[in-house]
Amino acid sequence: MFSKNYRPIFAAGTACLAAVFCFFGCNKDVIEKQAAEIESLTTKVDSLVQIVNIQNAEITSFKETDQGFFTEGLKQMKSGNLEQARTTFNELADRFPNSNLVPKAKMHIATLSAKIALSQISGIKSSLSASDKSTYVSASEQLSALLSQNIGQSARGKASVLLSDVKNMLSSWPITIADVKTLENRFSDLRGKKVIIPRATLELDDYYNYNFRNDNYWRSFELTTGGYDDINAYARKGGKLAEELVDKASSGLSIRNVVVRYPYNCEDNGVIELLSCDY
Repeated sequence: MFSKNYRPIFAAGTACLAAVFCFFGCNKDVIEKQAAEIESLTTKVDSLVQIVNIQNAEITSFKETDQGFFTEGLKQMKSGNLEQARTTFNELADRFPNSNLVPKAKMHIATLSAKIALSQISGIKSSLSASDKSTYVSASEQLSALLSQNIGQSARGKASVLLSDVKNMLSSWPITIADVKTLENRFSDLRGKKVIIPRATLELDDYYNYNFRNDNYWRSFELTTGGYDDINAYARKGGKLAEELVDKASSGLSIRNVVVRYPYNCEDNGVIELLSCDY
């Protein structure tokens, strides 16, 4: 038998066990009811999932039809995704050649091709740099490729005009000459031709003579290569280039891709026109 000292503890434990059995016994009905409700909700969720899966399957099936492709193409056009829309309409025409939607799809393809081409022409034009020949070479290749496609009359006209300008620019592209000394030595055969000097130093000057004696019309600069070979270069007064260089070249300015040209009737090899430069 338990000693008297353990009897209170035994009594307390017995009371606790009794309370636990009472709790579970009293709440058995509640627990069973909640379990039934959970099972019912689970069944409803499963049913909803099945409905969603069926609907997704129907949507997928619709997308794989000619009407599905056409609808998707229209959505892509509306959202501005022109390249993807054209691809979708092309796929419709390829996969469903006998569909009555093909003529409409081909009309959209033609319209999209024209819009895409016009956008590409604009991008090509903005990429051209007067000091970078490679941009013109690339433009010529891209425009020629565009003209080999069905891009519509308007786009074709603009591409043709730009390609003509690009080719003219390439045919008259500046001759690269490294230094002023070589430039002056070739004075006779360079008159009227553009020359590009990769690197030079430019400084504001006040010398006006020969073809550039009118200081109301020209800004005078001293152009130097190699630290000591120099020539007087002139930019048109009031022009963007001349006015930007006035302050920048007041105490010497390092420049690159310098485009210059002797006038056709140039009187001296020590004066030349400054057309453009990067700095």
